[in-house]
Amino acid sequence: MNFRKQSLLFVTLLAIPAFLAASSPKLLLSWKNPNYSGGHFTNILVLALNGKAENRAEFEDELVTAIARPGMMPTRR
Repeated sequence: MNFRKQSLLFVTLLAIPAFLAASSPKLLLSWKNPNYSGGHFTNILVLALNGKAENRAEFEDELVTAIARPGMMPTRR
């Protein structure tokens, strides 16, 4: 195998774990009011404010999918 092919293979093998490790956004903080006595929510707006536009839409889509229930309509910005 020549040097160019070895270099390309090496770079590819290093890049794959880096892309896999950074591909999934995480929810770091959640809060729930234990004293809430109101009704159920039917419309929920999901916003991600993290300063990184490339991750924002993916995070919002995943959160909308995670909280969707019958009778509820989550939407993302």
